[in-house]
Amino acid sequence: MLIFQDDGIRHLQSEKRNLMQTIVDKDALIQSLQMNQSISSMGQLSLTSASGEEGGQSDIIKRLKDRNNVLCEAIRQSDIKIGILERDKNQQAAQLAEALETKRLIQDAYVKTQKQHSEEIVQLRHQLRESNQHYKDTPKWQFSHQDVTLSQQELGRGAFGTVRIGKFRGQSVAVKQLYAELQSPENISRINREIDILSQLRHPNIVQFIGAILDHPDGNPRIITEVIDTIIA
Repeated sequence: MLIFQDDGIRHLQSEKRNLMQTIVDKDALIQSLQMNQSISSMGQLSLTSASGEEGGQSDIIKRLKDRNNVLCEAIRQSDIKIGILERDKNQQAAQLAEALETKRLIQDAYVKTQKQHSEEIVQLRHQLRESNQHYKDTPKWQFSHQDVTLSQQELGRGAFGTVRIGKFRGQSVAVKQLYAELQSPENISRINREIDILSQLRHPNIVQFIGAILDHPDGNPRIITEVIDTIIA
């Protein structure tokens, strides 16, 4: 659209130059005729012939002046059209600049979003690798405290702790834990050794070890075993 308007402006400007040149030529002709008229009126011609020639030149001069006025009006109209085209051109140029700026902002936002997504993907992959490594390093008998729901039903009490009924993946289990007041690095180390030993033992006369909880918020490990009639804590 801007190219077409430029062509139209150039066409009108060319017509304007042609019209202005025509006016210059007409003005030169008018001046020449006026000069001839002055010379004729000062000569030795008779009054009748001089008057007739002078009248004819006056008519020609008048017609040329009228024609020049028409050409001047045409130039004025051309100037108006050129002004309108230039105004439209400037408006469309501003709209184009705004559209290009909007496009640039969208592209910048897209690039930024893609960069963020790429960074998130890299981070997620890193987390996945860490999770997989943690899964590989985590013993199969180690479970989250969220996997076990404890009840208030006690199966027994001992010198170091209590055993209560719990639910683990839909089955009843016995959950052993230290008394809160006995939590110490030494006692926790003892129960961790017990967990390590139980995890390696399988015998009909030994209570079946199911797993352990090492991530409880209170820092107290839990031992999960099968439920039997009597469990000594």
